[in-house]
Order: sequence, then structure tokens, then C-alpha cells
Amino acid sequence: NGGMINVVTRENLQLSNAAQVTAQTSHRGNAGNIRIQSPRIEMQSNAAITTATSGSGDAGTLTVRATDFNLRDRAQLSSASN
Repeated sequence: NGGMINVVTRENLQLSNAAQVTAQTSHRGNAGNIRIQSPRIEMQSNAAITTATSGSGDAGTLTVRATDFNLRDRAQLSSASN
């Protein structure tokens, strides 16, 4: 099983230029969970936040908390299991 990624900030968070926050497994087991909390989150230019498994487990939980949240220019949030 994957672990937990926990990002909590009082500042604004920006992900760009294909930056990634990823929790995943490729065999048996569950992907890890991702929790992000920030007043403002801006994602752009192919940035991604992803939980995924390509094996027999479940994708992790993806939680994003922000007062202001913007996705632009092919940025994405995703959670997927095989």
C-alpha cells in the first residue's frame, strides 16, 4: 500500500510546467492518499495531482481544500484504478 501525502500551507500553492503530486502503486495494494489544503491553488501547463493503481488495489483518496481553485492549460486532478 502507498503512503499518505499531506500538504497544508497558509500560502498560495502553484503547480505548473508538468509538476506532479502522485501516489500510485503498480502491483497489488492500494495507492496512497493525497490531501492538499491551501487558501488558493493554481494549476497550469500540464500540472497534475493523481492517485492511481495499475494493479489489483484501489486508487487512493484525493482531497483538495481551497477557497480559490483554478485549473488551466491541460492541468488535471485524477484518481483511477485498473
